[in-house]
Amino acid sequence: MNNFFTHDQMAQAVQRLHPGAIHGRHFLILMGISEADGSPASDAWIERWNIDGPIPTMQQLRDAYAAWLAVENAHPRLVEKTLKKARALRPPIMSILDGMQASAINNGTTIMVNQQPVPLSDVIEGCKQALKDLPNTVDLSQCTTQQQMELVVLQAYHAIVAAAPPEIKSAFDSLKP
Repeated sequence: MNNFFTHDQMAQAVQRLHPGAIHGRHFLILMGISEADGSPASDAWIERWNIDGPIPTMQQLRDAYAAWLAVENAHPRLVEKTLKKARALRPPIMSILDGMQASAINNGTTIMVNQQPVPLSDVIEGCKQALKDLPNTVDLSQCTTQQQMELVVLQAYHAIVAAAPPEIKSAFDSLKP
């Protein structure tokens, strides 16, 4: 497999070297594409340059891209991206739980918890709070990749599901692959 410097990589590099530069307006990048399968057939190149100063060399572009990638993959950035994804999982679950909670309140539904009757609406509120707290309580400090972080987040979601009573487990169906 060829390891060409792609259009997107070069665009990131140019924008790192020249913040505010807009592809198509300030510079134009082209790249050879294989007619057979649409894969890259060459390194990308700068076709048009409307920025003050010389066109960066390929080495300058590769170095700028490597610097951008190092920042993008830095632990705090990965944590931020992972927690954003974690928060995005909540709305469909919360919406279903809200409906279940309203129904439980209207019907006065109770369930047995530790051999005591407890309003189902209170149990649902506890699950909702656990979902709200998850991004602040999940420990990603030992993870080194976004994939590891996402796995830890999913495990935290599944722990909430495991603790939930059977009456509300269906609210978490959106977590199933």
